[in-house]
Amino acid sequence: DARYHQVSALLELANNAQKAPAITELEALLAADPQNLSLAHQLALQYSQHAYIKEALELLFSLLKQNLQAEEGAVKRTYTDILATLPKGDPLAVNFQRKLYALLY
Repeated sequence: DARYHQVSALLELANNAQKAPAITELEALLAADPQNLSLAHQLALQYSQHAYIKEALELLFSLLKQNLQAEEGAVKRTYTDILATLPKGDPLAVNFQRKLYALLY
């Protein structure tokens, strides 16, 4: 059911975020190496766990525009997991779902 998928996505995001350093450190590292996809992905995970959902989705979408299979598909999975955690019909979710669908098709 939808609630199960939402909770499952939240759990996966939380588990991934535990491996990441603090947001400020990641932002500094990414500023020094803006092409590092792994750093950007970890920063997006941290953003999502600290209620910076829009920032996380924007960062992930910028990575997906460069390479739809970035980080062996992990970026797209994180993006869709974050979208799954948002309430059904949330304007932010609808906007970023449309962006993803436009990119896919």
